[in-house]
Amino acid sequence: MDEVYWNKLLYSIDIKFKPVVGHTYYLYKNDDKYFLSIIEPNEWKMEFISSFIFEHNGKWVKIK
Repeated sequence: MDEVYWNKLLYSIDIKFKPVVGHTYYLYKNDDKYFLSIIEPNEWKMEFISSFIFEHNGKWVKIK
């Protein structure tokens, strides 16, 4: 259930870049809007939600 939720959320947001398979991306929230970034949480002061890896099958996997 958790995997389905995160994939649905990530596919519903406007991603400003083409994700690369195997790379780690960071989900943030700003003013009730989610966005994905390559910037790590320790590099700025945004509301960090979680980290994800984009897999070859198009699935987002949450890093625990």
